[in-house]
Amino acid sequence: EEAAMAEEYLVQGALLHCDKGEYDSRLEMKKSHGVYIGNKAVANKNDYVGITNIASFGSCSFGGLCIPDTYPWEECHEKTMITDAEALTTTSIIQCKKGGHITVKESGQ
Repeated sequence: EEAAMAEEYLVQGALLHCDKGEYDSRLEMKKSHGVYIGNKAVANKNDYVGITNIASFGSCSFGGLCIPDTYPWEECHEKTMITDAEALTTTSIIQCKKGGHITVKESGQ
């Protein structure tokens, strides 16, 4: 059985997995909130825009090419604010309006 990974903040390049996608994708930070771990921008709850923040997962099992159309992130870190929104962590999840369930595989740190 895999040990649960320690909760880490998500940064630019975090590895994401969609249960309806062909392959894993990355969290993209087009603009920084001014908070960094190492030299990578830390993500917050508002970084959920398809293509801008959530790269394509390839082919979607619902048909066609994946163009993420996502709701805002859930399970954010309520005690840590990055600018004006809660920080994302490895336990954060995000849902696609097409029905995909997106989870975090690696924080990107």
